[in-house]
Amino acid sequence: MTRLRNHQARRLATSGAAVLCLVVASGCATKGYVQEEVGRLEAGQAELRAEAERNRGAISQANADADAASRAAMRAESFARGEADFREADRYTVNFAFDSAELTPSAQSTLDEAAAAIAANRGYFVDIYGHADTTGDPAYNDVLSEWRAQNVLRYLLEPSRTALARFALVGMGESDPVMNGSSENADESRRVTVRLLEMTPAESGMQVSRTDATESRSRQ
Repeated sequence: MTRLRNHQARRLATSGAAVLCLVVASGCATKGYVQEEVGRLEAGQAELRAEAERNRGAISQANADADAASRAAMRAESFARGEADFREADRYTVNFAFDSAELTPSAQSTLDEAAAAIAANRGYFVDIYGHADTTGDPAYNDVLSEWRAQNVLRYLLEPSRTALARFALVGMGESDPVMNGSSENADESRRVTVRLLEMTPAESGMQVSRTDATESRSRQ
């Protein structure tokens, strides 16, 4: 890419020299022609400057993502060594229609709140748990619950302005239905739970299991 930019810069410089030669050595170059050539050169230079700015922005974003991933890895290592625990700071739950992974307007509104909280707290880890009701084939429900979790992740990722390394998701299938006594509440079982976790010192005794997806609080 750098070689290409250098080649383009040399080409523009050569073109500029050619314009000057035409002006000095030839009486055939008209004022309008020279102005046209100068305008073309200026446009090319502006394009090169804009491309350089875009490249700087992309490099800056890549560095920020790499830093976030590095910090996430260090936090995970501390957790694995028993030097840190996780505390649940907040929880959001969204529900889905039967046999659907599409986010409803109500679900999107709830996830907008979650994305704002994630963006405001750069130290949060985000666990996303997809669920299905017990209707139908269990293997299909495993896939459906993961689709739901993936759609929630995609919705959260851009507005939360954070690195993918801070997110983890799992499809729970129909393994954790919401019950009303002895009967399943199928509407509530079709859900995704988003848990915002923050790291705490190990001595706090407030460790949170990263597979515990019960007692979700709905904000719909």
